[in-house]
Amino acid sequence: MSFSFDDIVVKRGWGLPTVHLEVDFLAPIFLDEVLTAKLFVRSVGTSSIHADIVLSGPTGFDRVRGKVVLVLIVKSSKEAMALPDALRNKISVFVVSE
Repeated sequence: MSFSFDDIVVKRGWGLPTVHLEVDFLAPIFLDEVLTAKLFVRSVGTSSIHADIVLSGPTGFDRVRGKVVLVLIVKSSKEAMALPDALRNKISVFVVSE
């Protein structure tokens, strides 16, 4: 079963909006710098996905740290829907704890 962004949003008519976002800017980012992005799934709820995002500079030091909560919705009604088991199972393998 496919769960690409196109499949979720276009073909199935679901959405995955950000409902909460916290961001800390730890150090300047300069024009033309290449950053490394890492995504850590922290938990999977009934309809939500909680994740941390880290952007690091070329020397490996963190520049930005953020926390995000995404909620699966039915786009036509804009109401939250439960994550289907197949999608939950695919995401759950990436859950990490610290």
